[in-house]
Amino acid sequence: MSELGWRLLPIYKGRQAPCGGKPADQKITPSAAASQGTFAADDASASVRALGMIKGSAIFYDMEHYTTTDTACRTAVLQFLSAWTKELHRLGYVSGVYANLNLGARDLANVYNSRLYARPDALWIARYDGNSSLTGWAGISDSMWAVHQRAKQYRANVSQTYGGVTINIDIDNVDAPVGTTAFGYTVTSAGPLKARSGPGRSYPVVKQYPAGASVTVVCQAPGSTVGSTKVWDKLTDSTYVSDLYVSTPSSTGFSAPVTRCRYPYQVTASDGVNQRSAPGTSYSITGRLPGGGLAWLTCQQAGSKVGTTRIWDKISYRHWVTDYYVATPSSASYSKPAPRC
Repeated sequence: MSELGWRLLPIYKGRQAPCGGKPADQKITPSAAASQGTFAADDASASVRALGMIKGSAIFYDMEHYTTTDTACRTAVLQFLSAWTKELHRLGYVSGVYANLNLGARDLANVYNSRLYARPDALWIARYDGNSSLTGWAGISDSMWAVHQRAKQYRANVSQTYGGVTINIDIDNVDAPVGTTAFGYTVTSAGPLKARSGPGRSYPVVKQYPAGASVTVVCQAPGSTVGSTKVWDKLTDSTYVSDLYVSTPSSTGFSAPVTRCRYPYQVTASDGVNQRSAPGTSYSITGRLPGGGLAWLTCQQAGSKVGTTRIWDKISYRHWVTDYYVATPSSASYSKPAPRC
């Protein structure tokens, strides 16, 4: 399916709330909620890897209905999902939660800015009202999960026919992180192809691939020009090779179904952060990311100092944010796997 251009939205159902779910479901143990949430993240990440999805993928936890008036139960759910998010982040994945709008989703919104719980990167709600809108959710401000971080399941048990086959499905509207797969291609250069530590000839050579070798491309990034292209292919070992010498569909530009190399991290400032036209506070403001919004950075570069760091994150052309307010692995220096600009 990925090779046909479809994206995957992996969802994992494990332990449910002690005061909810189905009778046969395993339940969260309140005294062990954090460790059980960590275990769920470990198991989910191993499961998606086995299916061919790689680090950087989003994984959504399916938290079914529960009694939100039960304070101890609600706390156990929040502790469990917080640990789920923390462990997925440690492992290099994007955290999502699927929940009913009036139940788990609203509880997550109520602690959106709490320091007690790690906030998931994306929210997928169930609300079968026939309205596909990703804004105007009752009890959840439009400023929360606002930067391509929402999905809504708005119709259930619908029979539709595709290719003469009728299936029963749920219908969703999705503007959120998804699962990422890698794609296999062949080295087309006449001689050995140099693999570098970043997308450009200025980066050091890490290894070489012989002509005709098979390589697995994770994503594509812009870099220095080689022949007819500025596109570089990031491989599963985190090295980069010029796309000119790889058998992707295009030898001059980006190639579907391979995705662009972008690395999402949450904005940590509750009131958000300004985007600027270049890496420095003296440059003009070109936008603003809300607190908890995802900064989809492409690369990092030194600029004016903010707090403890001079690192700035490039979001897109003329859109930069200081790394001081972004939850990258390092708050003071460059953070892998994002390359330098």
